[in-house]
Amino acid sequence: MKAITTLAILVMMTISSAFAQSKKIDKSIVGTWMHQDMIASSGYGDYASYTSVTYYQLNADGTVCVTDGGSVSSGNDWSYNNGGGNAQCGKWYVQNGYLYLEQNGQLYGYIKYTLHNGQLVLGQSGNYTFLSRAY
Repeated sequence: MKAITTLAILVMMTISSAFAQSKKIDKSIVGTWMHQDMIASSGYGDYASYTSVTYYQLNADGTVCVTDGGSVSSGNDWSYNNGGGNAQCGKWYVQNGYLYLEQNGQLYGYIKYTLHNGQLVLGQSGNYTFLSRAY
């Protein structure tokens, strides 16, 4: 029985080790990126505008934090300001052209990524999000 248990542990360690080795960091996307949304409307006597920013900190050690940088909006007789600051942190890695995000040891999500004209482009098939370097 001890030999079977030892063999099972060795097999699990080998599988876990092989999985961990497949998690790669793409050094070209390490750093801080930002995504900014800006919307403005116009009309006779009535308008509104909205701006928000989100920061993505992809670290070389495989950690990631996505931080709400805040948002502001206004209209003819109103305004709104959200200071932001909320952060979600976890791990990241790349595989086969996809960026994977984990939180608390569980896969949180993944998305196709590429670099184009200095921007980190997330998504595919016409549904893209463009992130710029935040310096």
